[in-house]
Amino acid sequence: MIANMATAHELTPEEADEYRRYPDSDGEPLAENRDQYKWIVRFAENLDYLRPHDFVGADQFWYPVRGRVDIRTAPDAFIAFGRPKWQRPSYLQWREEDVAPAVVVEVWSPSNTFVHQLKKLRWYEQYGVEEFWTFDPGRRTLAVFVRRPGGGLEPVNVEEGW
Repeated sequence: MIANMATAHELTPEEADEYRRYPDSDGEPLAENRDQYKWIVRFAENLDYLRPHDFVGADQFWYPVRGRVDIRTAPDAFIAFGRPKWQRPSYLQWREEDVAPAVVVEVWSPSNTFVHQLKKLRWYEQYGVEEFWTFDPGRRTLAVFVRRPGGGLEPVNVEEGW
């Protein structure tokens, strides 16, 4: 159970109109199988537990560039520090004081490939993510990438038994 449910937020007519221009669904399922689903929920719930006053999203479109509906992704789980917990149709970064999600988690599905995950890493790097975690539930492996000062996302050593 998520520790703090999102509060209600009444959208102004202007906000509602803008949100309508950005799709909030791609018609794809949250996960390819039960194990992947379980891990996505576990990561989202734990992020919410650890940061009860910050916005946590799961499988929710994030649009980093105003006016570009083609530039979007739906991280499996993410947290945006300092953003209120109200429920949004999508995460429109410019409506969030231009705060990008700080931590993004992707849980591998059976159809993922290394190239697929590398493309995600580069996308998150380009749009300002500070930490990218990629978890493979089949192998029970976690890779963590952290933004270095003045640079991109670089891998950090994750101790066995994390």
